[in-house]
Amino acid sequence: MEILTSETQTPQREWLDFIATAKANNDLHQALKNEKKIDTLRGQQIVERLLEEKEIPNTDTVITKLVQGYGVVDKNELFEKFGAGELDKEKFVEFATQKRKKKKILFWGLKLFDTEESNTTQNDDPSTKVLQNSTHYTIAECCHPIPGDSVIGFKTDDGYEIHNQNCPIAIEKQLTQKAEKIKWISRHEQVFLTSILIKGKDRIGILNEISAVIAHQLNVNIRTVHIETVEKEFTAYFDLYIHDTQQLNTIMMSLQKLKSVEKVQRIEQRSFTVNETKSTK
Repeated sequence: MEILTSETQTPQREWLDFIATAKANNDLHQALKNEKKIDTLRGQQIVERLLEEKEIPNTDTVITKLVQGYGVVDKNELFEKFGAGELDKEKFVEFATQKRKKKKILFWGLKLFDTEESNTTQNDDPSTKVLQNSTHYTIAECCHPIPGDSVIGFKTDDGYEIHNQNCPIAIEKQLTQKAEKIKWISRHEQVFLTSILIKGKDRIGILNEISAVIAHQLNVNIRTVHIETVEKEFTAYFDLYIHDTQQLNTIMMSLQKLKSVEKVQRIEQRSFTVNETKSTK
C-alpha cells in the first residue's frame, strides 16, 4: 500500500463520509472549523481592501448591499466565501454601489362582485363597487386573509368583513348571511399580518440567519418571534407584515434554502404569553 502525502493538502468536508473513528471525526470537525475562521478573517481583509481600492465607504449599508448582491445569508458568510475564493470580484463594485430598493408599504383595495356575476367580470365594469379605504372593510381576525388569497365578504354596519373563502367561520356564516364575491385589486398603503412556522435542526446562529433573510434581504417587518428547542430540533413562529401571497411565497422559498431548515409553512396566527423573542435553549 502506498500512502500519498502533500504539504499543501487541507482538510476536506468530504472526508467525513469515510472517517471511521469518533476521534478522527472530532479532529476533522475542529480542523474544518479552524479553516472556516481563517477563511472568514482572510475574506474580511479582502473585502476591506477592495472597498479601499475602489474608494467605497466601509459601512453597514454597503456590506448589506454586498450580502444581498452575492446572495449570501450574512456578512460572515460573505467574508468566508471571499476568503475561500468562491465569489467573483468582478461584480464587487456593481453590488457595493447598487441602489437599494426602498421599503414600500404597498397595498391593496378590494373589488366587490354581485354573487350572480362570473369570476371573469372585467375590472372596469361600472356595476362593480370598489372598496378603496380601510373604513369600508375589515380583515377577519379568524383567518387573516392577505392579497392573493381567495376571499369573500359579509356586509356589516360600516362596510364589509373579509374572510378567506375556505375559512370555517365564513362557511358557517353563509348558512344565515349572504356572502359577496370579492377580488383584490389596486395597491394602497396598508399592511397585512400573517404567520409562518419554521422547523429544522437546531444550531448556533440559525435564528439570526432566519431573521437576516426576512428583515434584511427581503425587507419584511417582523412583528413577533417565538422559538422553542427540544432535543436539537427547533420550532419557530414568526408574525410578519407582508404585501401579498407572492411575497409570502418568496420568503418561504428563501428560508427553505437555509442550512438546517426542514419545513416552512403558513399557519393561523397564534397567541403567546410573551410578545418578544423566546428561546428554551
